Amino acid sequence: MLERKTDSKHVAAYKKLCIIIFVLNGFKTVDFKDKSYIKYWPWIKFERSPSGLRVSYCDFDYGYDFSDVGARLCYFESVTLKYAAKQFENIYNDFFLS
Repeated sequence: MLERKTDSKHVAAYKKLCIIIFVLNGFKTVDFKDKSYIKYWPWIKFERSPSGLRVSYCDFDYGYDFSDVGARLCYFESVTLKYAAKQFENIYNDFFLS
């Protein structure tokens, strides 16, 4: 089961994002030991809207051997990251803001 009744909104969103990113990355997990490719993670700016918060800006950052985030939340390609940030905006909201 993906979610447990005892999971906070943040934890449930993290679990969902791990699965989404794993699938979008072609069923592969980013390996930070492998320095032969760039790893991308979201840099999102939120703004208030009548329906709550929404993503107003999505960019990406990358790294070779340093990371502020776990490998499960990284993407292999910036295009995939931008797609996911817009497509799964509500899940990112729950993860970052809950």
